[in-house]
Amino acid sequence: MADKKIVLRWLVIALCVTFCPAAKSIADDDACDVPSTILLAGEDKNKRYHLIGDYEQAAPGEGFGLIVAVPGGDDGTDIESFVKRIYKKALPKNYVAAQLVPVKWTAEQQVIWPTEKVPAEKQEFSTEEFIEAVIEDVTNKYKVNDNHIFTLCWSSGGLAGHAYSLQKDSLATGSFIAMSAFEPERLPPLEQAKGRAYVLFHSATDETYPFSMARQARDKLKEKGAKVLLLKHRGKESWQEKPYRQIRLGITCLERDHSEPVKPAKVAGSPAQVDVKSVRRGKTPQEAAVSEVSAGADSLKMRRVWEISIPDALYMCAGDWNLDGEPEILVSDANDPTNLHVIDSNGREIETVGLPTWFWIIECGLIKGQPVLLAYRKGGLSVKVVDRHGKRLWSYVCKQGVNCAHWGDIDGDGNDEMVVGVKGFSGGLHGVNENGKRLWKVSEIVSVSHLSIIGANQGRPATVIASEFGGSVRIFSGTGKNIHTIRIEDLHVNPIQAAEIDTDGTIQILGIGVKGDISRQYSLFYAVAFDTQGTVAWKRRLSAKTGVAAWSNPLFTAGDLDGNGLPEWVYAFTSRILAIASPEKEEIGSIDMPRPEQTVVLSFKNKKGKLAFRWGQKIFCYAVD
Repeated sequence: MADKKIVLRWLVIALCVTFCPAAKSIADDDACDVPSTILLAGEDKNKRYHLIGDYEQAAPGEGFGLIVAVPGGDDGTDIESFVKRIYKKALPKNYVAAQLVPVKWTAEQQVIWPTEKVPAEKQEFSTEEFIEAVIEDVTNKYKVNDNHIFTLCWSSGGLAGHAYSLQKDSLATGSFIAMSAFEPERLPPLEQAKGRAYVLFHSATDETYPFSMARQARDKLKEKGAKVLLLKHRGKESWQEKPYRQIRLGITCLERDHSEPVKPAKVAGSPAQVDVKSVRRGKTPQEAAVSEVSAGADSLKMRRVWEISIPDALYMCAGDWNLDGEPEILVSDANDPTNLHVIDSNGREIETVGLPTWFWIIECGLIKGQPVLLAYRKGGLSVKVVDRHGKRLWSYVCKQGVNCAHWGDIDGDGNDEMVVGVKGFSGGLHGVNENGKRLWKVSEIVSVSHLSIIGANQGRPATVIASEFGGSVRIFSGTGKNIHTIRIEDLHVNPIQAAEIDTDGTIQILGIGVKGDISRQYSLFYAVAFDTQGTVAWKRRLSAKTGVAAWSNPLFTAGDLDGNGLPEWVYAFTSRILAIASPEKEEIGSIDMPRPEQTVVLSFKNKKGKLAFRWGQKIFCYAVD
């Protein structure tokens, strides 16, 4: 009797192992040695993914291959061990995998992977955008082979895999889609499958998604000019016991049939034309050469002067931390205990300050002649303030959630106050004094996404510029009084930053705008420079993938680089090129490199400035020749 019980117990385990990858990981834990870490794409807490594989090794000459996994089931974290096993048993050794973790937007949500055509209530982004953000995040951190970026989607994730493959500017060059529905009416136009590569993996006895769906997908996609291979297995809707051989075969076929990588769109009419054929894709910042632009009196040439590494670097800003009259670079980390690293303009770490907790987004200000640091997490419930020794001074609580917060002298007393953009339709804009007490509140503006402050100076009052949910840009006084609202042509402007561009205090605003509606289905993104009356100085079309990335994680800054006392703009033109602009021209210089995660300008009195950017845990600094 006991023997029968033992046999029965092992039979149950065997069945679970055969049909449930999550259970298999318990009984067959042979992938526990595979490295894995949880990352946030674009530092968005809702865009969580597991980076799986030996990503810390030196990348091969052509870069890592990348598999983006969109799993079936209702909890992507339960599949981590299965994806680790895929990495170990099915992928070539020069690959890494990124496994997406689904977001539960509401308790009643039925769609695990909502798409643009099949949305979920209250979703903030589609799965197509999620996939794009993860690819951008990995390629920003590591050297990736652009020819070998493939999605691996199955079951409930399959429809999203099809949808992403049909994006005009999809970064994936191949799609492995298993045991999935194929419903053309819920997908973008199939004509966009031309030249794309697919491997479809399906069971002949699938009871959830009939095999006829896979045949239809093969025939329809081939009809539109795609390269499609249909592999059949004998299981039901779940993976068979050992699918690794078929997955490896599928990846090999995608490597053979892959589509051409998306190239940045060439934009005509730029003062310094970028030849996209010369963009060196797949190179790390260490390998990227110094970029030059067409000759001209106002052209800037940049050269790299130093680089350092800060383990677990989290966020970066600039400020005069040691009160020597020149800015330092401040970098918060995700260590335990947490530290703030103070780096001078020559790349030397001159001080380390202990912090009370992780500081996700930081900015340096000045109160009573001493540097202070604000810190918050987007969507968090408070803004924390510490002094130069890391001692917490006060916190400002926002129950609706913080979208953004900045320092600025809004009352002309020589101290920086804080302005907070609050999340949601009842949040508005809050002015906060140097002691953490609210000065004023503006409720007429809804869901402030970005703001910028031009502080009071020599009797001139402060100006607060904020963008709101509807795409308008609102101008306020330092006391929170609404001055006016502007719309920029037919653009929906969201990320913004403002700077004084002359000695008369003229304000210019740089923003990222999308033409059409906020669903972004048209993919027409622009960087646009305009004044507080809405007059446009210049506008430049961005590539679709750069526009999407800049919309969700803006990458632009202002500061004096050429030493004339007036600022230049730095913004992402393509995923590989940072453009340097003047207030009058959309480009006077550029740097060719993978898109960094943050940039800051170090401005000095009566001499040329420096441009620093963070790429993962490395900080790079460029100077003007």
